[in-house]
Amino acid sequence: MMKISELFLKPIDREIEGVIKADDEAHLKIEVEEYVITNEISRYLSDLLGQYNRLRPTTNGIWISGFFGSGKSHLLKILSLLLENRRLEDGSVLQILHDKIPSTDAMLRAELKRVLNTPSKSILFNIDQKATVVSHDDFDAVLDVFTRVFDDFCGFYGSQGYVAAFERELDQHGLYQKFKQHFLETTGKSWHEGREVFNINRQKIAHAYALTTGNPEESSKDIIQSYRDDYKPSIESFANNVNAFIQTQPKGFRLNFFVDEVGQYIAENVKLMTNLQTIAESLATICNGQAWLFVTSQDDMSQVFGELDQRLGNDFSKIQARFQTKIHLSSQDVAEVIQKRLLKKTDVGEAEMQALYARQNKNFGTLFTFPDGGTNYRTYRDEADFVASYPFVPYQYFLFQQSIESLSKHNVFTGKHNSVGERSMLGVFQDVAKKIADQPAGSLGSFDLMFEGIRSAFKATLQSSIFLAEKNLGNAFAIKLLKTLFLVKYVKGFKATPRNLRVLMQESFDQNIQELESRVRQALTLLEQQTYVQRNEDIYEYLTEEEQDVENEIKNTNVENDDIYKMLDDIFFSEILRDSKVRYDTNQQDYPFAKRIDGKQRGRDHELAIDIISPYDQFNGNLPVLKAHSLDKADLLVVLPQDSQFIQDVLMALRTESYIRQHNVVNTSEARKTILSNKGTQNSLRKKAISQRAAALVREALFIASGEEVQVSSEDAKSRIVKAFNLLIAKIYPHLQMLGVVTYSENDIRHYLEPQHAGLFNDEADRMTEAETEMFTFINNTRLQGERASMKKLEERFGSRPYGWYLAATQCVLAKLVGRGKLEAWQDGNLLENGPLERALKNTYSFNTLTFEPVKVTDPRVIQALKDFHQEFFDEPTSENEVRGLIRSLQAKAKTLMDELSTYTPQKGRYPFLSRLEDVSVRLDSFLNHDHEFYINSLPAEMESWFSLKEEQIDPLRNFMRGHKREIYDELLNFTNQKKPDLGPEQLEKLRGFLEDPRIYADNRLQNARLVLTQFEDDLQEKLAGESQRALEHVGRLHQQMQQMSDYSELSSEQQSELDNNFIQIKHTLQEQDLIVSLRDKLSDFEHNQYPKLLTRLHALNAPQTPERKPDEEVAQKLVYVHVRDIPVAMPKRILENEADVAAYCEAIKEALLQAVRANKRINL
Repeated sequence: MMKISELFLKPIDREIEGVIKADDEAHLKIEVEEYVITNEISRYLSDLLGQYNRLRPTTNGIWISGFFGSGKSHLLKILSLLLENRRLEDGSVLQILHDKIPSTDAMLRAELKRVLNTPSKSILFNIDQKATVVSHDDFDAVLDVFTRVFDDFCGFYGSQGYVAAFERELDQHGLYQKFKQHFLETTGKSWHEGREVFNINRQKIAHAYALTTGNPEESSKDIIQSYRDDYKPSIESFANNVNAFIQTQPKGFRLNFFVDEVGQYIAENVKLMTNLQTIAESLATICNGQAWLFVTSQDDMSQVFGELDQRLGNDFSKIQARFQTKIHLSSQDVAEVIQKRLLKKTDVGEAEMQALYARQNKNFGTLFTFPDGGTNYRTYRDEADFVASYPFVPYQYFLFQQSIESLSKHNVFTGKHNSVGERSMLGVFQDVAKKIADQPAGSLGSFDLMFEGIRSAFKATLQSSIFLAEKNLGNAFAIKLLKTLFLVKYVKGFKATPRNLRVLMQESFDQNIQELESRVRQALTLLEQQTYVQRNEDIYEYLTEEEQDVENEIKNTNVENDDIYKMLDDIFFSEILRDSKVRYDTNQQDYPFAKRIDGKQRGRDHELAIDIISPYDQFNGNLPVLKAHSLDKADLLVVLPQDSQFIQDVLMALRTESYIRQHNVVNTSEARKTILSNKGTQNSLRKKAISQRAAALVREALFIASGEEVQVSSEDAKSRIVKAFNLLIAKIYPHLQMLGVVTYSENDIRHYLEPQHAGLFNDEADRMTEAETEMFTFINNTRLQGERASMKKLEERFGSRPYGWYLAATQCVLAKLVGRGKLEAWQDGNLLENGPLERALKNTYSFNTLTFEPVKVTDPRVIQALKDFHQEFFDEPTSENEVRGLIRSLQAKAKTLMDELSTYTPQKGRYPFLSRLEDVSVRLDSFLNHDHEFYINSLPAEMESWFSLKEEQIDPLRNFMRGHKREIYDELLNFTNQKKPDLGPEQLEKLRGFLEDPRIYADNRLQNARLVLTQFEDDLQEKLAGESQRALEHVGRLHQQMQQMSDYSELSSEQQSELDNNFIQIKHTLQEQDLIVSLRDKLSDFEHNQYPKLLTRLHALNAPQTPERKPDEEVAQKLVYVHVRDIPVAMPKRILENEADVAAYCEAIKEALLQAVRANKRINL
């Protein structure tokens, strides 16, 4: 079988420069020749060169990002060589790269050749290296670096900007070369040597400057100092200098700055970011797009600037817009580079790999799938992928990248700005390949070997645990596993479980995975015991030296047993079961239970209990002992499987919680605070995992009730406990079945207190249920023992073994017995029934004073007397044969009667005699509110008085209100009120006599009154008819009198109809009157008022018309008809006593009538 080293096209141990350095010119040839243009880079180059080759590009910035070792520095250097068309020994860089591009990618090849059309120069530098003497906090630190490298590029002294300014000014005047010659002649040294110690050479510099410029030497002695004093660098001056240089170059020239590791340098320094932004903008505007910036960073721009935008509120949109072209190198790109540069196989090697793939590809899923979740890492896609990647597995590229990135963020690496040192992924993978080079094909590079490839870049303090393990542990495999845990310590999404770690430790395809996983578990146990790692549930984590100290202190933290049981209580009862009661499915009632852990009480006690037998209990696993202990108890034992790990996790959670609480104080160091914070987060996850494990233990638990194991079929933890508890209830409370299938409620008490509802069904009205019989027997036996059965006593007896009746059931069974007349309830010497009893049954505070006893037997003669009274007084027989039922029926009938009478008494205003019912209602109310003794002992003696009351008042008045007598009375009352004006005094007195009779409702009095009423009605009707006839005849005469007037005959028929209609109308009005008085009033009004007006109207209609006046105006003013009654007579005396008085009165009448006639009035007699 071939060795791994024999598979590769190129020697695996050849020198490969792992890290590309900007200032390394010695390895340019190999760096270009071995550069791999991946598919990803091809796409990026097409976009980049397409933008660069434009006549008017829209950007001058390129941002290249990628994790450590991704090849971004290599790409930057290749671009710097390509764009200035650098030539090497074997040809140009452009040509070498052109040959690497597939012929199918014609577009990229074309863009590559177009680069020749743009003359350019490249300035490549690592910004961190060039900034070694500049303060990183200086606002102009970035500008200082750009200025220095540009001055160096121009041949000036970049180390001292003012010296470079001196040189630049000489050069602009064409004097720089002449000055250097004079300086050489004066000092015997070149200016490049002399400017480094210019303070020593001040006089000689002044002399050379005077010779160059022709100025006096005296005035030139402090020339450098004057430049130093005046030197004030700015971004604008820098950009102007760059633009001035560009203007001296061929048309279309570009000056390209290639800046490595910008992202690390500026980091989170807002000042430096602003500095870079301004430089980019100034070069774009001042140099008109002919100065470009190519920069690299471990993070893409959204991470570098976006986080600061959010955290600091700064707007870096401008600089992001300036770097429009962004290249991000992924792990896939790096994998392709490694495969092509390092792992390329010979033809024989490919054939060997193809055969190996055929044998093993069905096992890849088992070997390389991470079974415990987390990030989904891929294995080999196909045969080609396998051949290209072997002896590595594809997941290793991405996982190692994640490892390096996460370690870098946690300040694990040495060097400035947490750089990762002098290694690249290519170099690390080469080191691993070299370590297994002599192993046979089929072996694999396990993940722990990556550690050695990057180890030199880690801070020693953070890998001290590994140093210690290598020295003292004595277990090589455990040490390898510890290194693996170090690498994945901060990788998000990777779960370092034994099964996942087994994948990382796989060293060959044929390695037995079960044995390997067992070795992993054993090694992890050793590492945990020695505190090299910590375990949280099934996930392990590498501990730094300080983390180890904290972990050891946590392990030594004391935890009280009560704290353990409190946590177990919270987990099993508060989180899993969640309820303090369990519902019994048969009757849908909730039963409280006592909570116990390993037999220890937690909280309030109850007859039933749930006892969690944890792995911590000494008898866990000893079923005979547990069954024996539960024989006489009402406990459900939940026996969890033995699981020492579960208890260790509980202890660790409590110790961690206690330790954090004790040590999280003000004076704790920041590093320790960070560890404590992480511990807190891990402990929260640990507690969550403990809860999940607890639920799993319940799902696997055994259940013991009354000494027997009970079987429960359910997968849910809570459901298993609830179902087992239901079985316990059935065992402990066998008499629960006495309640049958009925579900009782406190709201049913009133219902069951009523006799007709005492039975569950109609045929049970006279038959007690098993529960009622049991209750009645106990209460009767209690009485025979000379005691009373209190509600408290009944609740306790029937709520406990062997009954287990819930309170509502006990209450309702008692109510049914009372409703049946079997029991009576007493409280404070008072017999309770109906509403008061219902309230007492619901009031738990009164249970001590509420007692029950069987109803006493009553004399049958008393019962018969009550039944007879019921029949005679209420006119209705009763089927009740039991005294309490009889009393309830009497009370119900009395209440009905009282309610009926209460509807009559409000009408006593119309029927005054109804006031007699008020006394009746008072007696009935008293009847209702007596105790039972009244009905048994007193009522029989009072029955005659009740019968008299019924005969004399109740029945006559009820008959009156219900029958025709009331109608007669209403007719009598209405006739008297309405016909009062027409009635004579004797008639009115007669009618009032009837109405004021206090017993008018009795006997035949109303029938007699009806006869009188009829006679009066007939008399009045006859008188009204005669009076009406006379009135009509009188109106007819008046009408005839008007029609006989000469003026009437001269009217038109329409005018005559107008006047005649008034007579028709008054006749109708007179005929409608039903009172004589009213008829007379209407006739008088017509004769004295309306008739004179009609006559006036008659003459007005007949009067001649004049042009000046309307037809009736003049006549109306001269002629008026009046009734003689309306003419006032002037007579001083109101009484005529003799002939003289009569003569005087006649004379006065004559005078008044004459005055009226003279006034043109016509008098109607």
